[in-house]
This record gives sequence, C-alpha cells and structure tokens, in this order.
Amino acid sequence: MSLDTSRFHYNTALLEALDWDEDKLEQLISHISEYLEKARDKDLVVLLHNVELSWGSEVKKILIEIFNIQACALNLNASRSDDVN
Repeated sequence: MSLDTSRFHYNTALLEALDWDEDKLEQLISHISEYLEKARDKDLVVLLHNVELSWGSEVKKILIEIFNIQACALNLNASRSDDVN
C-alpha cells in the first residue's frame, strides 16, 4: 500500500483553510468537479475567482499550488525523455 503524501498534504491544508469543516471541503470538491466537467472554456481564472469568493483566498492559494503541480506533472509525462523542462 502506498500513501499519496502530496494528496494527503493538500487535503489537510484545504481542511485547515476551511476551519476543519468536511462539509465545506465536499462542497468545494463538488464545485470544482462540476465546473471542470461542465464549463465550456474551463477557465481556471474564473474558477479560482469563484473559489475565492465562496471559500476565501487561502483556499484559492492552495488550489493554485495543486494546479501548478498537476500542470508540471502533465508536462513531464508529455515530454520525451530527451526533452528538458
């Protein structure tokens, strides 16, 4: 069994930013999932603005970190082994 420490870290950080309210975390996750599934343009600026309005700037900062890590991982996976990032 492997533990995804990055996911655990960010889950904990989000919970802390949401005053340890698991219902708010579920609402946040649901909102993000629904936006990414249904939004035509999938504009992260719009998503992050809405998140900040609803859940605060600290949650927005954490999501930016998560998105940056995911973007880097996608970039590394998409590049050939002889490419340099």
